[in-house]
Amino acid sequence: MDPSDTLKLAINIVRSACRISRALQDKMVEDLGTQTKGDSSPVTVADFAIQAVVGQLLDQPFVGEEGGDLLEDQPDLRLQVLHAAQIALPGWSEKELMRAIRLGEGLPQTDSFWTLDPIDGTKGFIRKAHYCTALAYIHENQPTVGVLGCPRLSSDPSSVDGEGALFWAVRDQQAFCEEQPIQISSWLPGTPVVVTESAESAHSDHSLANKVLKAAAIPSATPLRLDSQVKYAVVARGQAQVFIRKSRDGYVEKIWDHAAGSLIAETAGCRVTDLNGNRLDFSTGIQLENNRGVLVAPAALHEKMLTTFEQLPS
Repeated sequence: MDPSDTLKLAINIVRSACRISRALQDKMVEDLGTQTKGDSSPVTVADFAIQAVVGQLLDQPFVGEEGGDLLEDQPDLRLQVLHAAQIALPGWSEKELMRAIRLGEGLPQTDSFWTLDPIDGTKGFIRKAHYCTALAYIHENQPTVGVLGCPRLSSDPSSVDGEGALFWAVRDQQAFCEEQPIQISSWLPGTPVVVTESAESAHSDHSLANKVLKAAAIPSATPLRLDSQVKYAVVARGQAQVFIRKSRDGYVEKIWDHAAGSLIAETAGCRVTDLNGNRLDFSTGIQLENNRGVLVAPAALHEKMLTTFEQLPS
C-alpha cells in the first residue's frame, strides 16, 4: 500500500475512534463497564469498542491490545460494547462486533502489519485525564506510518480540557499536528529541561530523570506527568525536551505502546532509543524483547543523558 493511502486510512480510522472515546469518557465512569484483565490492568467498554471499530474499518488481521474472550464470557458487557461501537457503526450486530475485535488478536505473521492500542492510558481515561488512540503500520519491522489521536490534549499539555489533537507522521517525511508541521524544541546547554514521564509511578521510575539530569548538571523544570503516548506527542511539538521511561522490573514493553508515538517523535527530530542506546526493535512479536526502557530527546541532549545514565550506579 502506498504510504499516503496508508496515512489517509489511519487518520480516518483514528478520528472515528476519538469520536467514540470522547463521547464515552464524557459519561460517568461508572457507566463504562470497567474490568480488570489477567495482568491486573484495567479495560473499559471504550477499549473494546474502539478495537472493534478499527477492526471493521481495516477489515484485515492486525495486532491489537484487546481480545474477545472476556466479552464471550460476559454477555452484559458485550452488549455495552456493542452499543458503544454503534456510535460509529449504527445497526451493527454482536456477531459483527466479535469478528472485528478478534481480527486484532493475532501475532505478527510477516514484517508488515498494523498495530493498535485502542485506549492507550486507560487509567487516564478512567480519571478523565489524558489518553490516546495509537495506530501504526509496521513495514519491514519498523513503523512507517503512525497516528495518535489525543482527544483531551490542548495547546497547554497540563490541561485536560482541550478540544483534542491528532498527530501523524510518515517515516522520512514530516510530522504533523492537525495539518501543521511540528518539530522538537532546540536545547542549549544550561537551559532548563522539561521532562515528561508516566503519570502512574507504578509504570515507571519517577526518580530516574531527576537522577540523570542532576548527575549531568542539567537544570530541570517541573516535569509533565502524563498518561499514554501523549508524552511522545508533547516532545514532538516542542513542549518537553525529554521522555524517559525505565520499566518496572520484569515488564517488557508492548509494541502498540510505542510504535506510533516513537515514529512521530523521531520524524519531528528526536533521537529515540532504549536505555542502552539501541533503536526500538519491532521485529520480535508483540513485545520489545530486545529493548530496555525508552529515551526520547534532541540528539545532543539524548547523548548527554544516555552517557550519564550508563555511569549511574545500577
